[in-house]
Amino acid sequence: MAMPASYRARIKDSCGGNMVVAPAAPLVSAEGGLVASNYLWLYTADEWEKVASQVLRLGSTNPVNRKMQQMFLGGAEEVSIDTGGRILLPARLRKLAGIEKNVALIALGNKFEIWAESVWEDSQLPDGDSLVSTEQVVEQLDKLEL
Repeated sequence: MAMPASYRARIKDSCGGNMVVAPAAPLVSAEGGLVASNYLWLYTADEWEKVASQVLRLGSTNPVNRKMQQMFLGGAEEVSIDTGGRILLPARLRKLAGIEKNVALIALGNKFEIWAESVWEDSQLPDGDSLVSTEQVVEQLDKLEL
């Protein structure tokens, strides 16, 4: 996967190009159950340290906390931006996200989301996301000053 040049220099400066890719957290369905996310999270090494320390502060004797530690920390892998500006995504994580060829890289503040391009495009269609209704999006947009 190629990292866009607009981000590459900042990432190289902040963490030497060292990053961590992990399965995204599961989402909560309208019925209250968990639904596996079909994309990955990509953090700079510095940001990952912040996330990992939060997860590690959870007590591991609680089964819910232990599951979260397994998902976030156990599924994560270190990656680096090569001299060509590319990141090699581990095969296990590509399979988990259904990534076969083209990807969509979505910048979200402290992290990126990595999607199979076709899945990302489908999720952006009106009502393409079965977990979120149009009304819910409108309600949240009304709270913002855009």
